[in-house]
Amino acid sequence: MKTKDPQKSSEAEDLSNIWGWKFSRWGLIILILLSVIMYYRHVVLGVPLEFEQEKEPVEEVKQ
Repeated sequence: MKTKDPQKSSEAEDLSNIWGWKFSRWGLIILILLSVIMYYRHVVLGVPLEFEQEKEPVEEVKQ
């Protein structure tokens, strides 16, 4: 029969995650959902990602 050693089980847990794994999973789901929406808008609707440099320089307004 296996017995759990409390010291070993506490070492296995990630102590730096103060919010817990449930919160981390929801955060990951939200990030993936927003990435999918951004990809959909880029491919289907043609919305630019705006990571590219502008083709024409922007004119500065002199006062």
